[in-house]
Amino acid sequence: MFEDWPVKFTPAPRRVYDPPVPVVIDLGRAFARTPRPAHRGLALRVKAEGLHLTGTARGLLRAWVRTTSGDWIGLCEVELHSGNGHGTLHTHQWCPSGAIAPAPSEHH
Repeated sequence: MFEDWPVKFTPAPRRVYDPPVPVVIDLGRAFARTPRPAHRGLALRVKAEGLHLTGTARGLLRAWVRTTSGDWIGLCEVELHSGNGHGTLHTHQWCPSGAIAPAPSEHH
């Protein structure tokens, strides 16, 4: 993944997880939105077939990378759904650290 990114200092400004780590992604924080006036409605087809980018989604954290401003971003594998739930998009997304949380344990 980082073959073309040589690093001279330690610790390295990145970390790869293999196997990936289960996480929960806050979609509203992970995906920036363009502000739009509330009075401008959306067509039903957009609400139904556009990607639903609010709430949370389970995903897999594949890597962390530090930015030049000191922030951390995580490479997450996540499955996104359309508003009507009929469409699915499997994607890898760099998400800010504040949008990523460890997934709750599935053991009871």
